Amino acid sequence: MEYLKFLEEKLKGKKSFGGEMMRFLDLALGWLANMISILEEIVGLTVGDEEKFPLLSAWTQDFEDAPIIKGNWPH
Repeated sequence: MEYLKFLEEKLKGKKSFGGEMMRFLDLALGWLANMISILEEIVGLTVGDEEKFPLLSAWTQDFEDAPIIKGNWPH
């Protein structure tokens, strides 16, 4: 949870970790968004709570919806 809080802080005032555009750090952390959603589904545990981490939740959704990611994202 501490790491998620850290990432939430880094997103303040930005759409992505790279600012307004997706950059290397967004791509490097993208696997985290995928793994969290898979673990939540398998275990039935909510890690990426929208109320606790609204910026991180929005970033995750934006990342998943990016055309380059959406076309190559594992389902």
